[in-house]
Amino acid sequence: MKTPGFILRLLTLLTYFFPFIFFFPTCSDHLTLDVAYNKADAIKNERKKSEYDRSVFESLLDSVSSKNGKQVLDEIRARSPLFFSGSKDMNYFAQDFEYYLIMPTNYSLSGIGAVYFHKNILGKTTIAISIGLSLLTLLPGIFLDRRGIGTYFILFNILVVGVFIINCIVSNVSILFGTWILMFLLVAQLRTKNPSPKTSNP
Repeated sequence: MKTPGFILRLLTLLTYFFPFIFFFPTCSDHLTLDVAYNKADAIKNERKKSEYDRSVFESLLDSVSSKNGKQVLDEIRARSPLFFSGSKDMNYFAQDFEYYLIMPTNYSLSGIGAVYFHKNILGKTTIAISIGLSLLTLLPGIFLDRRGIGTYFILFNILVVGVFIINCIVSNVSILFGTWILMFLLVAQLRTKNPSPKTSNP
């Protein structure tokens, strides 16, 4: 049974809510935001945060004396929630429905989120164009199919996603499974519009 083209287009739109690229924000000094687009940078930023926390604790402990010991201990207790909370718990993004549309996991950006928070303007632009093309091929599907324009929209979308992937590789941005699923579904759409000719039995 052949999957209808409309279902493929709908699945393609849903793919933009999947994890597209790696993304992990870290407040290394609880003031400055360091964003990592790959695992290696995320580890480096978290290590920097740990070193900062340790230096603050050491400076507080060094200042303990018989006169101000209680004051320093109170300060440590006041600051401890900052030190023992992970970067994923910080209030950089609101923990609501919009948060999960942008960051489906604690370590990723969706296709929607990549439009706003990708590492560079080319990545933001290409994924935005891809979303627009997918919307166009879904909404006026009958009109486009009748004139054969839909095939060119899909081909252009594949090209745009290809540029997005190359840009991620060059920019050292880790690509996640949502991007590959999108490319697969776009190719599947193209195959349904241009089916292979059937060979007749002699």
